[in-house]
Amino acid sequence: MIYLPPRRGAVSYSAYFGHPGPPAFSDDSLVENVVIKDNFLDPQGVGSDASRPTGILLLAGNMGNSGNFIRGVEITGNEVSADAEYGVAIHAAAIDSSSYLPDPGAALRENAVEDVPVEGNILRTQMAAITMYAASGEYYLPAPGDPPLSGETGRPANIRILSNQLPDFQFEGISLFGGEGAGDNRVDGVRIEANTIASKDITKGVAFFVYGGGCSGRGVVSERNQITRLVIQGNQVACNSLLWLSGGMEELAADNLVEFYLAENGVTPAGAETGIVDSAAKERRGNRAVRLETEPAWDF
Repeated sequence: MIYLPPRRGAVSYSAYFGHPGPPAFSDDSLVENVVIKDNFLDPQGVGSDASRPTGILLLAGNMGNSGNFIRGVEITGNEVSADAEYGVAIHAAAIDSSSYLPDPGAALRENAVEDVPVEGNILRTQMAAITMYAASGEYYLPAPGDPPLSGETGRPANIRILSNQLPDFQFEGISLFGGEGAGDNRVDGVRIEANTIASKDITKGVAFFVYGGGCSGRGVVSERNQITRLVIQGNQVACNSLLWLSGGMEELAADNLVEFYLAENGVTPAGAETGIVDSAAKERRGNRAVRLETEPAWDF
């Protein structure tokens, strides 16, 4: 596993490691201009990671840490084995549970992953080949005195996913989420093009799974998250469905937005869903999914 946080403290805090005194956080850290190239990765998991191994993980901040940036990381020519649950994970901000937010007033803010090409990799994974989100609090439940998760917690921007081979996944080829149990986050500029994507069983699985907000396991509403300038074109897909997409997923989502451009994707087998599945049924409480007629401008 290749694990790339801005620095070790940027994905933890002093109390987590048992240091005495008031909690100390790692803010305003930077990882920049890193190349991860031509590796074979067979992640087996260590300790608590054993159940969810990931090939390459970019994580800007969690546990109350803020203002951390990962920028200009090139991920090319790598192969990840089928022992991995996820091949490449790009996570701007993550809160795993309420116990990881130890100090009122220290809710994480403004973490970002920017300008990342993911090109020419072979990702043989169990669950999903590539996963990305702005902010995840899927299992986060605010404790008494915890600050609310509002304002921009995380932001991935300018991510290229080009010419990868994604065979043998079980559920999703590429999953992209705005906010899970979090609000006011944005994913801006994701280009998914010329990839070869095939599920382990081509009568099951979805190539692209996208939603703006939702999926809190603790009853926290995900609201005002946005995914903009999403381009999905020229991919070759062999699985049950091309795209599951929703502005807001499930009842705990409000005023979320997904804007996307979809064109020229090839899909097999013959009975596979070739369009957008399960979008209109979940557009409620101000959630919107907008299909763009022209490809958005691209500056990366």
